[in-house]
Amino acid sequence: MAQTTSIQKIHRAVRRLTGSEPVTVTARGDCMVPWIENGARLQVTPVRFYWPGDVIVFQSASGLRVHRMIGFYRRRGIAKVLTRADSGYRPDAAVPLQCVLGKVTSVNDMPLSIPLKTRIISVGHFTQFVLDYVIV
Repeated sequence: MAQTTSIQKIHRAVRRLTGSEPVTVTARGDCMVPWIENGARLQVTPVRFYWPGDVIVFQSASGLRVHRMIGFYRRRGIAKVLTRADSGYRPDAAVPLQCVLGKVTSVNDMPLSIPLKTRIISVGHFTQFVLDYVIV
């Protein structure tokens, strides 16, 4: 049986603490500029459904990350989310849906509303991923 890592333990603890209530975290880094500046206060809310274009917080091997969801798929019965930093050129490694803590619903106490154009661009990034890596 696989040994539980400290990151996994932290993730489970955060999940138990947050439940369905929003939680506030502080952003570190500049990969989501101009949407999210370094040091911004983010309200993260667990939701039932995530849509392309949503900015989500998820657990990665290196800790919590905040990136834009571009799509999702199911492989071997496991739902996975594909994300990408707004300043990135390629998608991140796929993340199991169970590692998603929630979506960003406000930045510095201002509601975050994702424009339709941003959602369409996100779907385009996912389509490009499918064309590049799955169909080849």
